[in-house]
Amino acid sequence: MRAPRKLFLAVVIGFGVLELLLQVGTLVVLWTVGGDSGSSAKGGPVVLCVGDSYTYGLGASSTDKSYPGVMQTLLQKRRPGVRVVNAGWPSRNSREVLAGLDRQLAAHRPKLVFLLVGLNDAWAKPERLDPDTLSANDGDGWHWRWRTGRLFQLMFGGDDYGAGRLDDEAAGATAGATPSLVRPEPGMPETPVDRALAKMQAGDGPGAIAQLEGAIVSDPDNAANYRQGLVQFNMMLAQPAQAKAALAALEQEWQHNKASKVAEALAVSLAAVGERSRATDLARTGTQLHPDNSSLWWLLGQGLYNDDDFGGAESALDRAIAIAAKADDRQWHAVVLRDGARASCHRDTDKATRQLLKAMRIDGNIELCRIIVEGVPQNFGDAAVTACLAKMTLTERDEELVQRLFTARESSSQEHCATLEFHLTAIVERCRAHGAEPVMMTYPLPVRAIEAVHENVAKATSMQLVRVMPVFAAELRKRPASDLYIADRHCSDGGYALMARLAAAVAEQQLAR
Repeated sequence: MRAPRKLFLAVVIGFGVLELLLQVGTLVVLWTVGGDSGSSAKGGPVVLCVGDSYTYGLGASSTDKSYPGVMQTLLQKRRPGVRVVNAGWPSRNSREVLAGLDRQLAAHRPKLVFLLVGLNDAWAKPERLDPDTLSANDGDGWHWRWRTGRLFQLMFGGDDYGAGRLDDEAAGATAGATPSLVRPEPGMPETPVDRALAKMQAGDGPGAIAQLEGAIVSDPDNAANYRQGLVQFNMMLAQPAQAKAALAALEQEWQHNKASKVAEALAVSLAAVGERSRATDLARTGTQLHPDNSSLWWLLGQGLYNDDDFGGAESALDRAIAIAAKADDRQWHAVVLRDGARASCHRDTDKATRQLLKAMRIDGNIELCRIIVEGVPQNFGDAAVTACLAKMTLTERDEELVQRLFTARESSSQEHCATLEFHLTAIVERCRAHGAEPVMMTYPLPVRAIEAVHENVAKATSMQLVRVMPVFAAELRKRPASDLYIADRHCSDGGYALMARLAAAVAEQQLAR
């Protein structure tokens, strides 16, 4: 399997860049749901929940375990007849929520609207949408092409994503180093995995599954890769039984074939079905059997990182980086450098800064590095970064990379936060124009810049604000993070239940007025 395709399948684990990488699975929402979901209760007041994956319930064991689903159950016990509609969609940003709001308000005529959006604005950076220009069909459906292009360009340095690429002259320094996911020649993709991915992109999930199943028969030497794809695609299609059947076949193969590619495929697949501890253990076993395999060290590092073992993660990723540096695949080297920086920044800002600069030198992908920097801004303080850069000999190109990564981050953040505030204010106005009272939820994550926008809008519009993170922080002092979150920091059933209790208490109070 060619490296970009291998990476594409691997990143579905969700370890590397959080919400961004989950866009790969988002198209499945249309296949598995097909519309806004609510209860079967009719005639009572409606509570509409709009937002992104934290409203939809990515990470929950079922849609009933999302926060709107649990809120429905809680409210039904105290106020029979209340109907909670879950209109959340993974990856949705504030512009898209605003664009689809009028249709949802007209369809459901809610009394309350719970709103949780903004996290995706940080990477999607949507343009402002003038609410006066909306048409009746705005916001409907799923715009796969836009997200696919964005994701592929961010992951593999596509030529059209200006914010994350150098200009043509500077990019020429790495010509040939960045593989493209755009086929250079018209016609069918060249491998079964390519063809399966193309079918997924076209919205043909069953066709993608059939493609991989056929490949297992026609190309048994690479069956592990195809079974890995089956596990992940079936999970994305909400077919866990089929995913586990493919996983069982992969585990059988591992029993008699300890090849590195089987170890990689099994570790990724275990993580995909939520068996994260086993995935980490398998990766550790794989590194013992294949100590020169950078992918297995990378997988081990990701598992340790998500267990908050930053030291162990850094050590494993150092091994992955050292091995990748000797290989021909420069793109993979850039990937492991970025993940190495994400782990090492908890201890050594100098090391992390150097790793990010090396990654940018390879593929020019500033945006993925910025996601890491903005994800833990306390670990990339201005003084520490400045001191590190002062010790380095920077070329003119290095200085441009550093300028765009570090000095532009504040203005970039201010810009998308201003757009988020504009859209949230417009959403509040439209809810009230339709006779619905909005309620703002904050994220169960320490995303202070976005939370500040939520607070500002709530105060300016006299809207009730449900602060979620302080309650989560209190719970995390009493129980492990795994009780509330899955590996990529979406909520588990326990986390969504906690959100639901907060939301239900506010909803009951509001409905009683």
